[in-house]
Amino acid sequence: MAVIACIVIAFAQPFIPGSNVATQEKETAIYLDNSYSMQSSGSKGELFKTAVTDLLERLPNDQKFTLFTNSNTYTNTTKKEVANDLLNSEYQSKPLSYEQIQLKANALLNDNKKRKELIIISDFQKIDETFPDTIKGLKRELVFLEAEGSNNISIDTAYISRRETNSIDISVSVTSDKAINNPVTLSLENNDVLVAKTSVDLTNLKDTGIFNFETSQPLQGRIYLEDNSLSFDNELFISNNIDRKIKVLAINTVDGDFLKRIYTEDEFDFTAVRSRDLNFNLLKEQNLIILNELNSISVNLAKEINTYLRNGGYLVMIPALDQSGYSSINNIQGTDNISEKEKRITEINYNHPLLKGVFNKQISNFQYPKVNATTNTISALNPILKFEDGSSFLFQKGNVFNFTAPLNNQNSNFKNSPLIVPILYNMGAQ
Repeated sequence: MAVIACIVIAFAQPFIPGSNVATQEKETAIYLDNSYSMQSSGSKGELFKTAVTDLLERLPNDQKFTLFTNSNTYTNTTKKEVANDLLNSEYQSKPLSYEQIQLKANALLNDNKKRKELIIISDFQKIDETFPDTIKGLKRELVFLEAEGSNNISIDTAYISRRETNSIDISVSVTSDKAINNPVTLSLENNDVLVAKTSVDLTNLKDTGIFNFETSQPLQGRIYLEDNSLSFDNELFISNNIDRKIKVLAINTVDGDFLKRIYTEDEFDFTAVRSRDLNFNLLKEQNLIILNELNSISVNLAKEINTYLRNGGYLVMIPALDQSGYSSINNIQGTDNISEKEKRITEINYNHPLLKGVFNKQISNFQYPKVNATTNTISALNPILKFEDGSSFLFQKGNVFNFTAPLNNQNSNFKNSPLIVPILYNMGAQ
């Protein structure tokens, strides 16, 4: 093996007739790579463990040498002194760069009267990095350890791809170096308990597996697969931070008790204030802000709300019939024509994200809620609920959910409809 050959040569006495080096002593440093990729299997087993075994077998018993890995340094030592540490060495995620290896070796080999020699034992995975040759008088021996034709399967990413009222879908992207004909199993643990399994098809080198997870319990999970090649990229940890309560602020001019019954304290940090008592410092902390039938929106409030929206916050606008200043807020349209004609809410957009998973089937006949007056007649591009004339009762524009009619009991019975709970709940869970 190349390791053996280099060690034998490195510690043999030089003899070049007529040369000054014939009697010049030398000191040798050995860099032994213990990065994750050295777990790969060679002809005799894992590359790192095989290299350690060969070193301990071939180094002279009384020979003093210096050896360093990505995590430890042993100066002027013997194999007896380092054997136990090397045999129990852990793999490291971040290997030294080639320049760092040379600089460290040069610092460790500090006897100017001796020739300096550096042996680098690695699988040299950093193929995009140029090996510098800038240290004068430092002789290098590069020992390349090559893995056998193995195939590495890795989990690249995991993310929440879909949210419903009581569950989430977790998508997991998996890739492989080579095509695999058999399905590869992915497992999901939550708090060290196996809760789900799925499989991916890697005949085309990549695939995505999906887990459905009930959100009635917090997710502190581990996703993993079985890969006999390399294990360092075979697991991923994921959390849905369900313990962090969602902050909802309702700014009311009219009664807002129905909101408190929806945004319960087990999941939400709900705050309700009268518009005249609003502290603007509260706005930036919220996940959702509800403007509940405000008669007027000041220039300063509009400015703060627009900043909040630009930073990714969500807003629900429940309009008042008597209103001013609404158009100062982005994606809000002030009243253009108040209509006091009674309208029924008859059409549900089941494909809107707020309503996905809410209904087991589409409902063709239900007790339609109604309104007595509307502030706008809009046929929105992204409607959620529509009136029987096709205009929008509730629609989304950007991060703003717009109602086109007040929800107070004098104007509408929508608060008594079973639709209101999942819709407003999911607005908060965005």
